[in-house]
Amino acid sequence: MNEHELCFTGSWSSIDGMFTLPIRAGRWMVPAAFLGASLFAGAAECSGPTFLEARVQTHPDASAYAALGVWFNENHQANCAIDAFQSALKVDSASQAAQDGLAKAQIAAGDYGAVISRLQSVRRDENLTIDLAAAYRMADLFDDAARVLTDGLKIDPASDGLTGALVSLDIHVSHLATTSPFPARRVR
Repeated sequence: MNEHELCFTGSWSSIDGMFTLPIRAGRWMVPAAFLGASLFAGAAECSGPTFLEARVQTHPDASAYAALGVWFNENHQANCAIDAFQSALKVDSASQAAQDGLAKAQIAAGDYGAVISRLQSVRRDENLTIDLAAAYRMADLFDDAARVLTDGLKIDPASDGLTGALVSLDIHVSHLATTSPFPARRVR
């Protein structure tokens, strides 16, 4: 067994009448529950294009896993992308490409808390700063998103990406304020 395989043991539950058994899906093992004649796959199949799978097999470095993760992200398979980027970070924990890809995949999967807790404590470049701000924004933590972007602009005032993200956030917050059924009260 290598690091990408999980070991599941088949099991029977007399309470709900389900039998769970592992099934190989590409490089990954996924549990499947059998209910009579129907099959429910517990996870999406994680199988990328042949050339990327071959690259991971022949050169299992961070860039190979990150390339596979990018492919999964582009093909709307966030959970598979998360697995690939986590594998990349196991090989090279300092890989900015893998950190960025993992953050984008976790945001796509709706796991904003994971992005926030991980990126708060790492050295961030422009992409990771924007990822952290996006996670705050998606979690409706607008003040935190603005703070992260403003702090990033203090370090790199010429960053078009950070400026654009801050302007986009401001527009989003302004739009929410004007469309809210409860208008904001003015403090006098």
